[in-house]
Amino acid sequence: MRIVAAVLALLLAAAAPADAQTADAQEKMALARTYLDEAGGSFDYAKGESLMREAAEAGLAEAQFQMGLLALGAFGNPPDMGGAAQWLEKAAAQQHAAARYQLGVLYLEGLGVPKNPVKAAALIGEAARQGNADAMLDYGVLVFRGEGVRQDEKIGAQWLLLSARRGNPIAQNRVARVLAAGRGAAADPVEAMKWHILATRAGRGDAELDTQFGKLPEADRKEAEARADAFKPAAAPECRSAIESDGRSACLRTRWIPFVLSRLRERRGPQRSWGR
Repeated sequence: MRIVAAVLALLLAAAAPADAQTADAQEKMALARTYLDEAGGSFDYAKGESLMREAAEAGLAEAQFQMGLLALGAFGNPPDMGGAAQWLEKAAAQQHAAARYQLGVLYLEGLGVPKNPVKAAALIGEAARQGNADAMLDYGVLVFRGEGVRQDEKIGAQWLLLSARRGNPIAQNRVARVLAAGRGAAADPVEAMKWHILATRAGRGDAELDTQFGKLPEADRKEAEARADAFKPAAAPECRSAIESDGRSACLRTRWIPFVLSRLRERRGPQRSWGR
């Protein structure tokens, strides 16, 4: 009995410092976010980066992810692609979905790491299965086109639809094209127009689809508009649960994703598979 009590005491003593270190790292990350919030009135990149680095070096996956974004030039600072990849690798090793996705994009584009479509598809696929909407989009494109993974237009279209349902306008445009062309899914011009309307409202217009859907009967166009008006995006799982102690969602981090990464997928749509 004394031995059991002694072992328990040792375990508790070992756990307490670890818990304290984690709490300290989380506090530093929260403070770093305050300094890195350009709209908060206390922006200080140097302080924010330093605190975020300390939290990341303590092993906090979210802080490692944020350091990856900072290294990518999230605030107009000179990007360090190699450094970004290293931070994202650390976070991805802890199953951080957004880090897996961003790291996958680096491997897909050959930025900071050797270009490797197979590894890119694996990482992006893992993030997609964790519920990351951007990853669902890119994985759908990769599967649709057979880039780094076995080609399957039907499965690719289903991943695109999952992303579109979460409100991703690029995915909504891709789904509109899938349904308009009947590639990967049965042709459905009304449903296709619904997704086109949603994508256009979000700033993702498509002149070619404008022309195509302009030829639909008026009744079909009205039905598509009614469906678009009734649409409500599904909340991403990682956003529903990731609420910080100060009441802010961890999904605020998406504001920091650099332009270079958030727009890379613009060049990777499945249009090339459709001869466009």
